[in-house]
Amino acid sequence: PRRPLFMITAQAIIICMVKPYPSVADHTLYMALITLLQKQLSRLRTGLLLCNSFLLLAVLAPSMWHQWVHIESANSNFFYSITLIMGGWQTV
Repeated sequence: PRRPLFMITAQAIIICMVKPYPSVADHTLYMALITLLQKQLSRLRTGLLLCNSFLLLAVLAPSMWHQWVHIESANSNFFYSITLIMGGWQTV
């Protein structure tokens, strides 16, 4: 391949997308690889939107899990909806 780093990053994103409940470790792998692709990311128009939405989802996912497991005030659908939104974010 012409760009092996891009291919490895794309494969890590795809693997994380098809997992039913991805963990933080799955996201940190490709987020670390994305930082190496600064030349390609500089041409991205929606960089600020994607960065802010990922930060919002990074805060919401643990809080929904905490409400579901520890506080027992929410059910699994709240956490599942966050993982669906995260999957949608990854496709953008």
